[in-house]
Order: sequence, then structure tokens, then C-alpha cells
Amino acid sequence: MDTCCVRRRGGTIYGFTVGGPVWIPKVYNGRNKTFFFFNWEQYRLTQNVLPAAISVPTDAYRQGNFTAALLSTRLGTDPLGRAITPNMIYDPTTRQTVAGQVVTNPFPNNTVPPTRFDNVAKKVQALIPNPTNPALLVNNYQQTYLSHRTTEVPSIKIDQSLGSKDKLSAFWNQYRNHLPVLRRRTGLAPTHRRRHRHVYPRA
Repeated sequence: MDTCCVRRRGGTIYGFTVGGPVWIPKVYNGRNKTFFFFNWEQYRLTQNVLPAAISVPTDAYRQGNFTAALLSTRLGTDPLGRAITPNMIYDPTTRQTVAGQVVTNPFPNNTVPPTRFDNVAKKVQALIPNPTNPALLVNNYQQTYLSHRTTEVPSIKIDQSLGSKDKLSAFWNQYRNHLPVLRRRTGLAPTHRRRHRHVYPRA
């Protein structure tokens, strides 16, 4: 039986092998006829990961203040002659008809009063992490995390001697990969999943 451990930059590889004739006391003696070889190895890699930035609400947005979202571009005017600008938020309770067109009033200072917040929305908002870079309106959150990747490769081979000229062999191998999967656009820690790849027995 042989064992080995090799350290590489950022990870460690180790494993063992064992082989010999198949011998089951009082059942089967495979000396010079049946042989087995088993190998198992594992690779462990741990590294610090900084994923792409995502956007989360700023403190002002959480309070309903969307003044910073207003753009200076003028898109036109409404039937009352008021300027229409991108990202302006309108109060749906102020709907009125002017010259045959439905018009609503914008929230003052583009701010939605917290008393108008939906209770479910407030609970959802509480689950969203705070910005790691509060100075930005978008791409203002990056969550670093430790990525633990484990790869296992077990394999076994059986050789059977049928005579001086004939031999039968069978081999099985499996590739197991356990790695984190980042939950995109959620700002949450990554989940983990396993991948398996098989090499089926052959003779």
C-alpha cells in the first residue's frame, strides 16, 4: 500500500493505492490468477474569491429617496406643461384627466414616503445586504468569500488470468467534483453542488 501527499500553490493533493492478488480466506485464492488494484486521490483547493459587483439599494433608496436617480435629460412635458425626466417617480393616487389624457403627479423630490411602503416589500428589503461601496448607485456591492473546492477520483481495476495467453481486465473510475456556486444577483453566500463523471467498466 502506498500513500502520498503533495502540496501545490493554493491546494493539496493526496491519496493512496493498494493492490495484489484477490484472496478471501476459505472462499477464494486468486494467487497468480486474480488481481486487483485500487487507487484513491483527492485534491483540495481553498482560495479567496471576489466576484463581479452587483447593485443593491443605497441607504437613501431604502428610505424612499430616489433624488439621486433623476437624470437631467428632458424627455418632454406632460399635458400640464411640467417637465418629464428619466427615472421620475409618479404617485398613482394622483391620477387625473387633462385634455383627455391621464396625468399623475410626481412625488416631491422624487421621494416616496416610507408610510407608503408595502409591508411585504419592507421585509424583502431587509434581506438585501447593504452596499459595500455606498458612494455608488450601481455595482455597489461585492461579497468576498472563501471557495473550497474538493475533487475526488476513486478507481479500481480487476485482472483475471484465463491461461498462459489470455487475460481479462475490468476498470472503473469516478470523478467527483464538489465546488461552490455563486447565487448571482442575490448578494448571498454561494451554495455548493457535486458533479460526477463516470468511466464505466470495460473488459
